[in-house]
Order: sequence, then C-alpha cells, then structure tokens
Amino acid sequence: MKTDHHALLINCADTIPSGLTPHRRRKVNFYDLCKPNIDALAQEVNTLDWSCITDLSDVDLAYDKFLTITTHLINSNIPLRTVTISENTPTYITPLVKSLYTL
Repeated sequence: MKTDHHALLINCADTIPSGLTPHRRRKVNFYDLCKPNIDALAQEVNTLDWSCITDLSDVDLAYDKFLTITTHLINSNIPLRTVTISENTPTYITPLVKSLYTL
C-alpha cells in the first residue's frame, strides 16, 4: 500500500534515566555564577601579578602554574552550591533554577 504518511515509532517502555534509580535523589554541585561572584573573580584576575607564569621558560610548568592559580581564584571567589535532584524533577529544571526555586 502506498501512502503519504510517515510512521512514528514510540518506545513506551518505562526506563529510568541514567544515574537515577526509583525514588532516588542525587546531589548536584554547580558554581554560583551570579554577577557579584564573577565581578570578584574578575577583580582578582586583573590585579594578580602574572609574572610568575610569564617568566617561566618551560611551557608545561607555566601551564601547571596557570591551572593552580586559576583553580585557586575560582574556588576562593565562586562558591560551589549543591542541590538535590529527584527523579520527579523535570529535565528542563537546571541546578541553578532548582536552587532559586528552593530559596
């Protein structure tokens, strides 16, 4: 039989998203990227003397030093927040939205 219609196949099996089990919750960490935190980070980045990196001749050492410094700056200026995501939380609710919702 010839038709102009296209088939639509739907899997109706109940599946659990990866990382979740029935009636389970998981904690999700995320950085609080609000403007005051970003501004504080930018201020420290702008005032830091980067010569301890730019004076190095070994690119691998410079890269390791850069990572160490930037990780420290991020951790000291941008707090890590935690929210609990349950299986009932819609997928469009991001950790940030969830944290604002629970305030």
